[in-house]
Amino acid sequence: MNFIPDLPECTFAPMNLPFTTIIFDLGGVIVNIDYHDTVLAFHDLGFTGFDQHFSFHQQMDVFDQYEMGLISSAEFRSRLNRQFNRSLPDAEFDRAWYTMVKDIPPYRIDLIRKVKSRYQTFLLSNTNESHIRLFNEYVHSSFGLKDLSDLFHKMYYSYEVHLRKPDVAIYRHVLEENGLDPQKTLFMDDNPANVAGSRLAGIPTIHMTGGLELSDVFDVETGQLKPVVMDLVQQ
Repeated sequence: MNFIPDLPECTFAPMNLPFTTIIFDLGGVIVNIDYHDTVLAFHDLGFTGFDQHFSFHQQMDVFDQYEMGLISSAEFRSRLNRQFNRSLPDAEFDRAWYTMVKDIPPYRIDLIRKVKSRYQTFLLSNTNESHIRLFNEYVHSSFGLKDLSDLFHKMYYSYEVHLRKPDVAIYRHVLEENGLDPQKTLFMDDNPANVAGSRLAGIPTIHMTGGLELSDVFDVETGQLKPVVMDLVQQ
């Protein structure tokens, strides 16, 4: 089934930029994330060597399974407790798990709203049910949004589609379900593996690293892509 949002006609930036669709990553692009804080929190709770199992660049299978919706939050907690011979109560476990999630600078919320008025906007995130619940509570309490869905025309969460980046299948799923032309689609992610996966799917991609901000890519007043975007895109 194609998803065709009710949008105004897209106004291209100078240089006739080809993009009509923007796919955003969530953590590290919109939400500030610090994986090391979660590693430290679990280490302090007796999960010795947690950093060998979970980091920005790699993680053991139980994290992948949780992000793909193959196990529940209860099973996720149980398996990690067993792995490290611990028995943390759920609330204490969740507090440690949530420490990686930081804030969203208000300007990003305003900017994404403007981008949404000009382009088809999608969210594609490797995430899990507990973090999404936390994100939604945060944007509701801090910005008065119903939830993250207020910012995008459609969202794809790994735990709901049972796929995760950088598997090429998840990018193709988004393209095919919505009838998108990959060459008119721009993907933005902070993880190099996810950038590589997007490129394999034929989607031009910007690697959001080295302090690169959304305001470097979009005009903060209009939400329009800046001409410099073509210097940032990896084909």
